[in-house]
Amino acid sequence: MRVNFILALSIASAVTALPQDSVPMQMSEQFCNSGVDGDGGCEANGLITACCIQLSPSGEFKNKRLPTVSTKNSKGEILCGKAPDGSQGVRYCVPK
Repeated sequence: MRVNFILALSIASAVTALPQDSVPMQMSEQFCNSGVDGDGGCEANGLITACCIQLSPSGEFKNKRLPTVSTKNSKGEILCGKAPDGSQGVRYCVPK
């Protein structure tokens, strides 16, 4: 029992000692529509503005894509579209 406690304490200490910003966050593939209005920033960089959700493909969200960065439209809106389950999508820059 004592050995298990010491081992658990050692593991907990090692985990808390890891720097929180040492691993960059990775975007995961999402399901996107074929395009929405943006502010022009995506297109200026050879990408398109799409509305994406993380759930399974449904409704207009059928294209599996890897978003690069979130974006907004000319009104400053980030949220977009509506999936059949009622959740809203988010505007992202995605490859063509």
